[in-house]
Amino acid sequence: MKKIWLTFLTAFLLAVAMSSSALAAGWLPMSDVALGGITLEMSQDAVENIYGQPTKSTDRGILRYDGCHHVVWQYGDSFVIDFAGGYVDSIKTFGINGIKTPAGIHVASAEIDILNTYGEPWLRNSNGRHLIYWYHTEKDRKLFIDVLYGRVASIVVAYE
Repeated sequence: MKKIWLTFLTAFLLAVAMSSSALAAGWLPMSDVALGGITLEMSQDAVENIYGQPTKSTDRGILRYDGCHHVVWQYGDSFVIDFAGGYVDSIKTFGINGIKTPAGIHVASAEIDILNTYGEPWLRNSNGRHLIYWYHTEKDRKLFIDVLYGRVASIVVAYE
């Protein structure tokens, strides 16, 4: 009887462990959701202290969807930061420019490197040509990695 009980308990614990890991697919710690040392909610002053004046600044005004004043800063031709109310609202890189996630994923990284680094995504979406890996954290922060022909084409850090 003890052997049957032990077998049942082992099977139960294994099932719980497997379901917990399935639920955790695509979840990242908040510290992994950043680009080039920039995180969501960082102030414009903090970004300027790291990267200096942007190459281009665009005032988008107050947007209806969130009621915040938006300003977009661009560094070079492939690194863009959107500020809402003076704080980082989204970050995007889409060129080979040295900008990386804290775990080292960058434009041109191999698709297998994404999976080896972050594991299975929360959602994998394809439009036939591009494959988007969605990872998320608490507070609705997301890491979107766009893959084209087996290589990272762009990376976006944003809210949902």
